Amino acid sequence: MKKIIYILMLIISPKLAIGQAGTTSKPSEFESTSQLYDVLKRKLMENKVVKYDLKNVIGSPYYKDNFISGKMFLKEKNFGSFLFKYNIYRDEVELKVNALSELESVKKVVGLQIQLDDSTLLKVIKLNKDNELQNHFVINLVNGNYNLVKRVYVNFKTPKEAENSLTTNKKAKFSRYEEYFVKTPHNQNYTKIEKNKKNLYKLFPNNSIEIENYIKENKLSIKKEEDLIKLFNFANQ
Repeated sequence: MKKIIYILMLIISPKLAIGQAGTTSKPSEFESTSQLYDVLKRKLMENKVVKYDLKNVIGSPYYKDNFISGKMFLKEKNFGSFLFKYNIYRDEVELKVNALSELESVKKVVGLQIQLDDSTLLKVIKLNKDNELQNHFVINLVNGNYNLVKRVYVNFKTPKEAENSLTTNKKAKFSRYEEYFVKTPHNQNYTKIEKNKKNLYKLFPNNSIEIENYIKENKLSIKKEEDLIKLFNFANQ
């Protein structure tokens, strides 16, 4: 039991701290959505950006806005059920033991998996970002020899005053983006999937013809997530 508690302490931070947030630097830590807005608002005022109530911001820093129950695993060890909320702005998963408990932070430890009750599977893997391997949370889409995952992230855009009477004020906004990575039998490092067929076929050096035929016969678009899932499920057969 002591060993389990010790390992759990290694993958859960005691409490999220608050820092300053910028739109070009790494996102700051915060304890809740409202505190994120307060931090961003202070930064905007420091830079003399237009006064703006960030509670009216468009979009969200979260993958889903509400806490979702789920279970946390590390190398098949089940650490039990918690409440989770995936903060895609900070690339961090927030955790509560129950609805009334303090907010904790899940550390990005490779091999960590979080199975949410809505069927979303989050896990930590190494991705090549800025020419170095970094730990990131991703959403698992397809298991097998070809493992397909999705990274979701948002950028924060500051509000902007209208330049003249013919234009309108622009609200602050979280813009969401998605990118896909795959680990193959030929490359155990996750590779970003480029949205063109020529580069896609390179992922299948031994059966690119079969993959090409499958895409044509089923009229798949590699720009659609559901079609990518169908394709990699086929590749795993």
